[in-house]
Amino acid sequence: MENKKPLSAFQYYMKAWATLSEEDQKIFKDKATADKKRYVDAKEALKNIEIEKIKKLGIFLTRSHSRVPCVGLDRGWTKYETTGPVTSVVRYTDEEKKDGNIKADVVFKSVSIGGKKWHHNTKTYFSAGYTMGKGTYKKRGQSDYVYHIGEGPAKNWTEYTDCYGKSWSEDG
Repeated sequence: MENKKPLSAFQYYMKAWATLSEEDQKIFKDKATADKKRYVDAKEALKNIEIEKIKKLGIFLTRSHSRVPCVGLDRGWTKYETTGPVTSVVRYTDEEKKDGNIKADVVFKSVSIGGKKWHHNTKTYFSAGYTMGKGTYKKRGQSDYVYHIGEGPAKNWTEYTDCYGKSWSEDG
């Protein structure tokens, strides 16, 4: 005589599930759908709380671009852009900082604003440069693509300098 293996809990419940009518199964399926919606809503609420906590840190990204050198009696101008606030950050661990490639003042491995991610890039001529890609930005003129941690609010402006060293800025 052969001994029968007992049913596992999963097999037992699957067998019971198969015997339920469509109406009885619908009750459980509706509960499962409601539980999933509750889970997704709770997860989204936690994500929003984390985003608001990061926003309160007041971290923005700033870059200078479109430099125009001395022309005639002025010393040219530089355009600046500040974007943000940062909504998520990934910090360097102590282990990652020990290798010597990361300067002590650099805290964030990457930052994100509105789904766009900037990575700390050690291949820029700035020690604390953040770029969208991981390329090398060491050549003159490539600083247009390198951002730095700055303060808000988000805005665009142009700084001008005349031949006497007087500086002023204009929004836009």
